[in-house]
Amino acid sequence: MRSEHGTAIDDEERPAKKALEQSLEVAFTRVEENNREHISRDEQSILRNAIKLDAFYEAQIQLITRRRLPFNCVSWPEYQALLCAVNPRTEEILIQSGNTVVAHIKLSYVIHRENVKAQLQAAKSQVHFSIDLWSSPHRKAFLGICGQWVDENYELREALLGLPNVRHSHSGETMSRHLLETIRYFNVAGNIGYFTSDNSTANDTCMRALSTALANEYGIGKEALNAAIEEADGNANTTVVESLQAQLRQKNSKGKQRKVPEDQSGWRSMGPLGKLHNIAVYIRSSTVHSDAWERLAGDALGIDNATRWNSWYMLLRTALEKKDKVMVFQQEHHKALGDDSLTQDDWDVLRLTADFLQPFWQATQAQQKKWSSLDQLLYQMDILFKRFEDAK
Repeated sequence: MRSEHGTAIDDEERPAKKALEQSLEVAFTRVEENNREHISRDEQSILRNAIKLDAFYEAQIQLITRRRLPFNCVSWPEYQALLCAVNPRTEEILIQSGNTVVAHIKLSYVIHRENVKAQLQAAKSQVHFSIDLWSSPHRKAFLGICGQWVDENYELREALLGLPNVRHSHSGETMSRHLLETIRYFNVAGNIGYFTSDNSTANDTCMRALSTALANEYGIGKEALNAAIEEADGNANTTVVESLQAQLRQKNSKGKQRKVPEDQSGWRSMGPLGKLHNIAVYIRSSTVHSDAWERLAGDALGIDNATRWNSWYMLLRTALEKKDKVMVFQQEHHKALGDDSLTQDDWDVLRLTADFLQPFWQATQAQQKKWSSLDQLLYQMDILFKRFEDAK
């Protein structure tokens, strides 16, 4: 720059290092800074040797991943000042790039995954699987693959064995390929126990396809239907919702032999439940509508979902808790909602329906716990059966 333009530029420290030093000046007094600079070489060596590098990096990525911190937090002057306050020699191992954090996370994942693989090889029991397809808020589908086994010390262990991104198709055949890949990696094909899933027909197809693949690749014969266990809480929830919807359609059809379209008028034929569904759809159909609702209620109303347990009950409970807000909202939008506006008689039906569904929600919550057992399930099913009988 001096030879080309006649301009001289003073050597400056990197911005990150300069910011770190400024943070240290705030954190330490002048006296402490002077003392730190005059530490003897022996003391510096002791401080340097006190740092367990692998443990430090592992603790750092655990902090970042578990607390969902940005990868570049390692370059924050305040964070670096905190580390240097504990041990001045930490400055020598500070990370300045988020890319390095990503590399550390990948390495840690490989190490932990190999550790799980070794534990599975030493298992004293068969490895049992539970699977479920889940969609993230970013509209990405993931197949959760969890394993459960008894380890070499005869203790029950469980771990997430895989979370593959299921792209293009959510069919049973597609899921079976991801399952087979996980089984192949952990080398447990000869020690497979039972599979637990919900009662989606895609899971039945998945089990049949996996059974065929295991037979072809490993020569393992296993009857797919005998190796699959449906989740009891999912069945209970699905059964009550299907029964409830069937009864409502039958009640409102008045014997008419006509197919009900799956639009607003079709949902309205279900009665108060269908009206509430249409109101929830209307709120979600536009950001203007959702903003208007949140301005009134301060929280989302929710919506029923065929694959979300207790979604009807949760929608009913929220609507009943915010009944006055719903009434104001439908008054403000009465032209758009039309015949979907709820009357007092409709609210009475919704309350009775919510009261009926409450035990099913409670039973589902109990069966989701990791300590749930078959004897508890049978007891709860008896209670729910009596609930059905009493409601006839």
